[in-house]
Amino acid sequence: MANAVSFTAQIEESVAEIAPVLETVRLKKIRNVAPESKVRVLRADVCQAAQTASNLSVGLGTRLNVMRERVRGLEEAFVASQPSHQP
Repeated sequence: MANAVSFTAQIEESVAEIAPVLETVRLKKIRNVAPESKVRVLRADVCQAAQTASNLSVGLGTRLNVMRERVRGLEEAFVASQPSHQP
């Protein structure tokens, strides 16, 4: 589970680093668009953000499932390695 926390922290750190740059680029893009097209540009930005969030969610879910399988395997190996307490 520590790996999941570490991975999540890395993502948050990366997002924090690039967010100001992305915001600047987005604002420049909107400034150069005709007023009637701004809604389309903003809608595209929202769709892109939603897709990115979905991709991150899938990636984290995949990593979490892999970790659960590893933990399950370790638990099974540990139980199998313990001496039986039956007479």
